[in-house]
Amino acid sequence: MKQSGQNRCARLRMQAMQCLQQGRFEHARKLLEELCVLQADDADSWFLLGALYGQAGQMIQAIRCSERALALNPGHVDAASNLGQAYRRVGRYADAERCFRIVVAARPQLAEAYDMLGYVLQEQGRREAAIECYRKALEIKPELEGTAYLLAALLGGEEAPERAPEIYVRGLFDGFADHFEATLVGELGYTPRHIRTALERVLPPKSGGLRVLDLGCGTGLSGLELQDFVRELVGVDLSPRMLERARDKGLYDRLEEADIIGFLRSETRHWDLIVAADVFVYFGELEEVFGLIVERLEPGGLFAFSVEELDSEDKEYCLRPTNRYAHSAAGIERRARASGMEILSCDAVRLRKQKGEDVAGLVYLLRAPGQDG
Repeated sequence: MKQSGQNRCARLRMQAMQCLQQGRFEHARKLLEELCVLQADDADSWFLLGALYGQAGQMIQAIRCSERALALNPGHVDAASNLGQAYRRVGRYADAERCFRIVVAARPQLAEAYDMLGYVLQEQGRREAAIECYRKALEIKPELEGTAYLLAALLGGEEAPERAPEIYVRGLFDGFADHFEATLVGELGYTPRHIRTALERVLPPKSGGLRVLDLGCGTGLSGLELQDFVRELVGVDLSPRMLERARDKGLYDRLEEADIIGFLRSETRHWDLIVAADVFVYFGELEEVFGLIVERLEPGGLFAFSVEELDSEDKEYCLRPTNRYAHSAAGIERRARASGMEILSCDAVRLRKQKGEDVAGLVYLLRAPGQDG
């Protein structure tokens, strides 16, 4: 490369790094794209470009750039890590495993590397190997809540926390946001229609007029089904990237990035209807959340939610190897009675598919005390 070309590459790199430091990621990406054309054999530039594509949720481009970086420099551990995460986000778990093994070999004291490797082993059904990785991660860094949660799920719920850690849920759905609906609805057959069906039994068609709180609103799938009932619709979710997708739908009067428990504790308004669709799969113990929901409902207000079904009279819930909680009908009934809510209906439904098998669920409609019939 001529001196003028080298100088131009140096300027582009400097400008790109300045943009990264300033948080101007889109401009940094454009500069790196130009740099990769001019200096196509520079692994670091391809690595940075791949990282920016991954951050933006553009997984095809992230994989292409990270593969190029790793081909140019097979020892580029950060490129291997980014490539593994991109592969994981598109479900290419065997390819992700190969990348994370590079990271583990190069950085044997990095707890997060064992956590990432454990996750993709778990997704491939290699339970014992995943358990070994999670234990190694926790041996190095005991404070990894998400790893402890995943390990508890694989161990049959032994020493399971009362709910999934916030950091796990946020990370899961931030990484899932860009293809959430295509996967959940298109591939797994999920539908929020079950909750609408329960509501239609007690509310007039196209009744409108309700102040509705959508807990764990995600990308707004439930909001679509609730439109005929609402005067005001507010959504709450932990994942900022899921909230971006919900905002794009234009259904919500307000969207809040918050933990459900924290939001309900601080909220002062009362609601005619509170909905939690596919939310309590990340909650085991429901006592506190049910109590807070009763406090936030108008007298006689409605609470609609779904759970994965646990066939048990004795256990209220369990954490499954799918990393999701299931709840028993007996447990839900006890929680409803303890909170003072009346069960109006309970429907047995197929929630979605999990690894080709139907997931049995229960859809409940409860009513808060304070209003007759």
